Amino acid sequence: MSVWCRKLRVGLTFLTGYWVVTVGSVAETQAPTINLPEQLSICSEPSRPFSERIVACQAVIESGNSTSQEKSKAYSGRGTLTSDPFNSKDPLLDFERALGLDPSNAGAYVGRGNLHYLIGFSQNLPDEIRLSISDYDKAIGLQGDDAHLYSSRGSSYFALGEFEHALSDASRAADLIPEWPPYRYANGMAHIRLKNYEHAVREFSKAIELQNLSNESGFSARLKLGRYQSALGDAHFVKGDYSAAITAYDKALGGVRVVDEHQIFRYLAAVKLGRSDASDVLRKQISRETPERNISVFWGRLFTNEVTPGEVLDAIKPEGAHSDTLGRCLGHYYLGAYYEMAGDPKRAVFHYGQSVETEAFVVIQYMLAEATLDRLMQANN
Repeated sequence: MSVWCRKLRVGLTFLTGYWVVTVGSVAETQAPTINLPEQLSICSEPSRPFSERIVACQAVIESGNSTSQEKSKAYSGRGTLTSDPFNSKDPLLDFERALGLDPSNAGAYVGRGNLHYLIGFSQNLPDEIRLSISDYDKAIGLQGDDAHLYSSRGSSYFALGEFEHALSDASRAADLIPEWPPYRYANGMAHIRLKNYEHAVREFSKAIELQNLSNESGFSARLKLGRYQSALGDAHFVKGDYSAAITAYDKALGGVRVVDEHQIFRYLAAVKLGRSDASDVLRKQISRETPERNISVFWGRLFTNEVTPGEVLDAIKPEGAHSDTLGRCLGHYYLGAYYEMAGDPKRAVFHYGQSVETEAFVVIQYMLAEATLDRLMQANN
């Protein structure tokens, strides 16, 4: 998974429910004797079951023999385990307690920064994302050069639309661990937002090369490779190399075998190349899925005349099914593409502009809308 997409994994997990663990009270007369190093190790070990880790963290917190530094690590560990962007009061309090006990606990800054990012990203609160940057700054100050921290801070800058800073951090992460594909992918995403399309092609190609050289296997590996190949297709698409875009999309879709927005991008590239069977191919691809299983099918049916522009507009109205920022960004982008292909540049410019106004910076449709809008405006001048 991309660097950006790895931070979100925790937030998506919590959409299914909030973990609550009740730990039995400790007798007031005397705290039980525990093996503190062992419990701290369990508290921070990712491979351990959640229930074991949370109980271990709690044991260290309640122990009468633990030092301030040990309690700080335990509070930080519990805060990380229970981090939920929609129920953030308790984990934020745990991080505050951790830093109150040990201001040099870099892990507490990292955990709190991750939670601020999740809150900001999931609820569209830029100030929360700004707080994540502040925490990553403090962690970097304590730990020095750390590729993961640079990558995390870069993701926050990217979400705020500060792409020069995002590129700087992504590049530093890649310099520290050049063989790690997600860092090259993050580099490419920053380059594509800065309209450095050739650099983006180079970085995505390098991510693909490194992923192919890795020992990782299984669906997760194929998913990552598909993401990098799709991103390479996007970079070719946005710079107008539609043949190369189709080649990259075919590799991505052939490896992962899912219907997503890149099915539509492949179709748009084929149309721009004048391929007469483009709509037939798209119809065959999206017929395997339903809108309930994949939202992109709804937008794809706009191009197979199974959904009308009016239905798309209804879907992105305030009371519509796709009225959130993401839905409006996608809807206006695909309406722009629809009218561009229909030879109606005035409407195309309007809808591409509306897509850009959503400021959905991290969404590829936003990037493509911005680039296409630039080209159309230049053509009309």
